[in-house]
Amino acid sequence: MKHLLFVMAAWMVSVTAQAGRVITDSVQSQVLGATVKYNIYLPSGFAESGKSYPVVYLLHGFTDDYTAWRDKGC
Repeated sequence: MKHLLFVMAAWMVSVTAQAGRVITDSVQSQVLGATVKYNIYLPSGFAESGKSYPVVYLLHGFTDDYTAWRDKGC
């Protein structure tokens, strides 16, 4: 049990140390005729890495907005 708690604690520290940041921006949609806000998560060290990263698009559905995945995780 102590070993499991140590592993969990070490994992939590590594996740915290690698936290990135969320940027909120907007784009004008000609189709919707409105400005649409969105969030982008950038991993730690993104700007300095010069690497290409895979992209995952998370759509919130009809009853939520651009903050749903960031705030609710759903």
